[in-house]
Amino acid sequence: MSDTVFQIGSYATTFIAMRIAKRADDGRIEWSDTVKNAAEVHTTLADLLTMNSGLGAYDGDMPFMLGMFKTEREITQRLFD
Repeated sequence: MSDTVFQIGSYATTFIAMRIAKRADDGRIEWSDTVKNAAEVHTTLADLLTMNSGLGAYDGDMPFMLGMFKTEREITQRLFD
């Protein structure tokens, strides 16, 4: 299984949200705080978690679903070509 490719993109949001919520509960951050050095100044933590940050779109599985690649391995290999 060491060569298996897992698509975990959306799962990461859950863990990030839990970490941010804990810090907000502790009073260390506010939901309206801006995300510095990662996005434009007006982007907030809430924007990121609701996928409303203005960052570039992620096409996810689109090439795979459109038949451009037969396997996930082909998609991964394209990154190194």
